[in-house]
Amino acid sequence: MFKDVANQYIFIYAHNDITNAPKTGDAANITATLSKDAGGATATNDTNPTEMHPASAPGIYRFSMLQAEANADVMMLVPLSSTAGITIAPIVIYTKLTAATINAEVDTALNTAIPGSPTANSINQRVAAVDDLTQASGNGDLAAMKVDLDAMATGGSAPSLE
Repeated sequence: MFKDVANQYIFIYAHNDITNAPKTGDAANITATLSKDAGGATATNDTNPTEMHPASAPGIYRFSMLQAEANADVMMLVPLSSTAGITIAPIVIYTKLTAATINAEVDTALNTAIPGSPTANSINQRVAAVDDLTQASGNGDLAAMKVDLDAMATGGSAPSLE
């Protein structure tokens, strides 16, 4: 399930405790609470689930989740049936970010200025080190190195190492 995305479903399976047979026709008797990030449980927005298909998917129901309900790293849906002898197991879901959200976060990070003193061995420190090597001053001047290499490639003299 994607984090913070609307129009997603959580599917449950209801069955008889004694016969273990799937329970059909019980949607009106099933409700659920939802706990987000190990917080307190509250009733779901979808008061009763929708029964999928009694013949081809007996005992399977689905709860529709709002975007706000899906805004958690981990969720636990606890469905209950008021029908005697019907069991429905709780469902634990770990959400993930959408590709668009990940791309936006990466873009934000890449567009963040490198601090004056980046943390040692961080990506910012390594980028700053490469940046320092490409500056026109000092031994890291790549343009000057290219001129020297081009001269060598055309039979010119090797640059001084001093």
